[in-house]
Amino acid sequence: MKHLGYLKIINFLYAGFMAGAAILVVLVVQGIWVLRLLGMNVPEVTPLHMVLISVVAVVLLLLAWLYYKAGRIVGAAQGRKLQAVLIALSIGNCPGILYAGYALWVCFIQAETVAAFSGEDPQ
Repeated sequence: MKHLGYLKIINFLYAGFMAGAAILVVLVVQGIWVLRLLGMNVPEVTPLHMVLISVVAVVLLLLAWLYYKAGRIVGAAQGRKLQAVLIALSIGNCPGILYAGYALWVCFIQAETVAAFSGEDPQ
């Protein structure tokens, strides 16, 4: 069952990464806006840009919440469906492929954790 603990930690790390990325996106845009107000020559941030970047930040925060939620429930050998959704969402980048492969193995292939997810006594 140590792999469930590892997957839980990885989910929490991904949640932190996604939340940090969302905060960084918002801070960069706000920084550009402030620099523009100070009269510096920086690219213009239009209201359309602000809306699009806000949508990106909200999506990143939603993903952070999903990874956090998965981390909380995977440690208790639950949430295999949520983990499957996160596996599907993660295969778009290189670290995500590694994460997806490990999570897939833990949730659906490794005998000890599959037994734990199905409520059986792991032998």
